[in-house]
Amino acid sequence: MKLKKGDIVARLSYQCDLLFRVVEVFPEYVELAGEDMRLLADAPLKDVVIVSEKDRTAHEKKARELEEKLLSAL
Repeated sequence: MKLKKGDIVARLSYQCDLLFRVVEVFPEYVELAGEDMRLLADAPLKDVVIVSEKDRTAHEKKARELEEKLLSAL
């Protein structure tokens, strides 16, 4: 897998729970910025997977539904 700046990825070790944008690629790790929230992280290259546009859309829909459910419970 060839990562480049700007790719949207998820971390396998966290069951792809959050989406990140690749900020910088180094020989053994990658710097990440949260796509949906203000969050910085790094991860070994073998721990990230590129997220397809279809999966990204599904992730965003699921997050919106959860947010709406939580807000309606208040």
